[in-house]
Amino acid sequence: MTIGNQIKSYMRKPHNVILVVLAISLTFLTLFPLLSLIRDTITVHPSELMSVRGSRVGDLTPFHWRKVFLDGETSQNLFYKPFWNTMYVSMWSCMAALMLGGSVAWLVTRSDLRWKSFISTAFIFPYIMPSWTLAMAWLNFFRNRLIGGAPGLFTALTGIETANWFAYGAFPIIMVLGLHYAPFAYILIGGILRNMDANLEEAAVILKAGRFKILSRITLPIVMPAVLSTFLLVFSSAMSAFAVPAFLGTPVRFQVLTTQLYRTLNGLNPGYGYIMALVMILIGTGILMVNQWFVGKRKSFTTVTGKSSNISLAKLRVLRTPISVLLVAMILMVSILPLVTFAVESFILAPGDYSTKNLTTQFWVGEGRPDIGGGEPGILLNKYIYLGLWNSIRLSVTVALVAGTIGALAGYAIVRARGTRLSTLVNNLAFFPYLMPSMAFGA
Repeated sequence: MTIGNQIKSYMRKPHNVILVVLAISLTFLTLFPLLSLIRDTITVHPSELMSVRGSRVGDLTPFHWRKVFLDGETSQNLFYKPFWNTMYVSMWSCMAALMLGGSVAWLVTRSDLRWKSFISTAFIFPYIMPSWTLAMAWLNFFRNRLIGGAPGLFTALTGIETANWFAYGAFPIIMVLGLHYAPFAYILIGGILRNMDANLEEAAVILKAGRFKILSRITLPIVMPAVLSTFLLVFSSAMSAFAVPAFLGTPVRFQVLTTQLYRTLNGLNPGYGYIMALVMILIGTGILMVNQWFVGKRKSFTTVTGKSSNISLAKLRVLRTPISVLLVAMILMVSILPLVTFAVESFILAPGDYSTKNLTTQFWVGEGRPDIGGGEPGILLNKYIYLGLWNSIRLSVTVALVAGTIGALAGYAIVRARGTRLSTLVNNLAFFPYLMPSMAFGA
């Protein structure tokens, strides 16, 4: 068969056509920006002419790399401290999300927990909310006078001044990101536990294996791919998060790579920012490779005879009601409390004063006043608010339709051609943009 006939035969299959189109498109949309990013790390930019003396715009230079990695105290403040802060926050956010989401997944699927339907539905809500809303809610509730100037709701209600480490910095960033991404763990791990073949655990029970041994030798190996996938998603997302560290870290100068990236890209030395973006991409790529290697090595289990039945649920006994109430209370706090704080703050004229004389509807239906809000009218009377809302909805719907369609086509083609080089290439290219910091990608 000639090459032309081979190509015609290959392209007769719809999934092959999809793979070829996606491979070309994704190569252009992902690899070219990456090459441009690499070039920008060694190029003199217009704002850097004073820093890189004797150079011209577009000249090649190792200046950025030397400053970022090899310039002593400058490198420490510019890169190494934000880098370790990023690793620290991302790792502990992963741990928090995995422990919380995985625990809830096990309780819902493998125990006699109360109100499972409500908990399984409401637990997803923190992920639906943008992460910055949780960060703003944390500030509204826990900010203190030491840095924030005006106290938050907690101090106003109790008179207790929150510590700086609790209100700002690593701890609140970890808590907010962990709560925001815990639904990832719940969805992925819960799906595996819910659909797992119960015959494996039944056989272990018949052989008198203890519950801990069943968990460690059967349940955990099966859910480990979901755990690693969750780790990948949460770590990459936490590492690329900008709004949460900007809200909660900036007041105490707790810098991470994304805040440094934003500062340098919009400052006098954008080359520094491109190097940081490249480092973040390399880290994300490394995590993806480790995940794929581990998933490829995982054990497979097959039930050859018999009919699977439902696994017996673990009895929580006296802890059943307390654990159920605690979960519902936590979900309500994470889901409802931010809305409450936003509602309260929207009626407060002077921040920190929660007395009735300081209440106002100015920010809702007030006419523009030069001494409040820069003269902007309330949001219900502000045409720019409606314009921004319409643009947000239009953009969200368009992106959802495009991304959903491309994702569905890619998934179909990759599954139909699983194991081929082209399907592996498209699979990796489709995930690669997720590893690139959006700020660097846009720049």
